[in-house]
Amino acid sequence: MLVDGTAHSLLPTRYQHGRTTLAASGVRPPSLSSMTADGELLVQDLADWGWPAPAAVMIRHAERHAIPSAQEIDHVELTAAGRVAARNLGGRLAHYSELRVLHSPAVRCEQTGTSIAAGAAEGGVHVLGVRREDLLGGSYAIDRRRALARADELGSRFLRLWLSGELEPGLMRPLADSLREHVALVRTGFETTTSGRLLTVYVTHDWNVSAVREGLLGVRNEEAGWPEYLDGVSFALVSGHMQCRFRKRVRSVAP
Repeated sequence: MLVDGTAHSLLPTRYQHGRTTLAASGVRPPSLSSMTADGELLVQDLADWGWPAPAAVMIRHAERHAIPSAQEIDHVELTAAGRVAARNLGGRLAHYSELRVLHSPAVRCEQTGTSIAAGAAEGGVHVLGVRREDLLGGSYAIDRRRALARADELGSRFLRLWLSGELEPGLMRPLADSLREHVALVRTGFETTTSGRLLTVYVTHDWNVSAVREGLLGVRNEEAGWPEYLDGVSFALVSGHMQCRFRKRVRSVAP
């Protein structure tokens, strides 16, 4: 469908399962040191790419407190370390003269976005705004309550079943539709860009990042590990064409 003429699956959510569950499923959980990093891997990707501009990044929120139950998933806040890390990340984006932030409705994503914006402003970057974008939340769910309950039952297998097209119907929207919407959001951002040195930050969740990363670049969690806090994929316009990058893997995104 979208990448180099290749159909691929995709996307999202907001339920991060415990390290024990991840390890048991064969997915490499992020290290404790990297989980509290200030978006170091993301910044390195942008630097390796030559700080492209205009550019965009779609990232997981900063470190959060534990999620006690699926019913409280939207209200979990960042830890103190997470707030500091997000602010520090913003301060490392001074290669860009302007910044705008769109975030999931979840509290932790809003807190991440405002912290990144504050850090960037302290570094001299002009912040155009921070606003909520519902698409970056749970727009992929058909029956959110049932989907979260099923995720509780299956653990991290839930995401793999969805990405592989093996999840029972009625819980989630088609993966291709969700991927198309996320790509359209980024593309629209580029189309409305008036500054050549603008970075747009989309703050979302681990499932969203996993799906876009796999759908556009073919990078599976089983090979790259679960998305770490403040890490994700980067986008840039190269000779008028949108490209997506994660580590050394770069591909063009077809219209």
